[in-house]
Amino acid sequence: MTPSILITYATKYGATAGIAEKIAEIVRGAGLEADVLPVEKVADLTLYDAVVLGSAVYMGQWRKEAADFLQANEALLARRPVCCSPAVRPARVTHRR
Repeated sequence: MTPSILITYATKYGATAGIAEKIAEIVRGAGLEADVLPVEKVADLTLYDAVVLGSAVYMGQWRKEAADFLQANEALLARRPVCCSPAVRPARVTHRR
């Protein structure tokens, strides 16, 4: 049976959703099954062998939806591999002369 990976995310403007889709592309390319869902649409974690959770970060804080997802699913997540990843925009570099 092919392992199934849930790639779930919390986003405000959609950039994190795009990152989640790219991760899913890579996972599928490795021959694994991957579903991509926003955290608020995840219904049954028992369907998945592993979870990747991404969240937008603002002022050093994850989105509330992502933190709530972790807390609400702590027991199930403790029994499978989990990768948590912040989705942060690179800092803009300016040069002064």
